[in-house]
Amino acid sequence: MDTGVPSSSITGMDTSLDSQITLAISAHAKWKNRLNQAIATGNSDIDVATAARDNVCDFGRWLHTGVTLAQKQAPQYKACVELHARFHAAAADVLKLAVTGKKDEAAQLLSAANSPFNAASTALTREMMAWKNAA
Repeated sequence: MDTGVPSSSITGMDTSLDSQITLAISAHAKWKNRLNQAIATGNSDIDVATAARDNVCDFGRWLHTGVTLAQKQAPQYKACVELHARFHAAAADVLKLAVTGKKDEAAQLLSAANSPFNAASTALTREMMAWKNAA
């Protein structure tokens, strides 16, 4: 299953904060394309329940199992965990509308500047960059 991030095993994953955040920003940006495609077609290569889970993508697995104790001490860690979960919940909300034929509602949630998806995406990216810059 494609989760928007290249797959890798936890043991083989590069756990450097810089690398993980760089990869995550790129992968999460791809979600907008994935959601636009789901709106256009009414189908998705990922189901709504999986999209909602924040521990399926490589960044989420790393956040939950690969972050060092020192990295967890950064104030941005907790914020990133919360914002990452919010991002996936918002993406799942858009996806659910898209695959149930509510294309207009899904498109509105995806495109509105103040939508939960865009707010979570922007806040998550900002917090990841703050964490990366503080390290």
